[in-house]
Amino acid sequence: PDVWSPFFAKLNKEIVEDLHQRGIKVIPWTVNLRKDMENIKAMGCDGLITDYPDRAKGLWFSILFVDLVIKLRDMEII
Repeated sequence: PDVWSPFFAKLNKEIVEDLHQRGIKVIPWTVNLRKDMENIKAMGCDGLITDYPDRAKGLWFSILFVDLVIKLRDMEII
């Protein structure tokens, strides 16, 4: 398959990495708590399915921003 959508609680970073190496995108369901959404994103998932899209608002942007700040700090730019 091109995309796999498992129950989010069954995932871990190693599974996500293995699927990505096989060219499979990972979009788990049903992730309803913001903390779980953040964990799913940190695992490297490509998206998520939720009953509460308002809770996911800004998640991908905020994590990308934090990653950028950390990289800039590590490069001693900030």
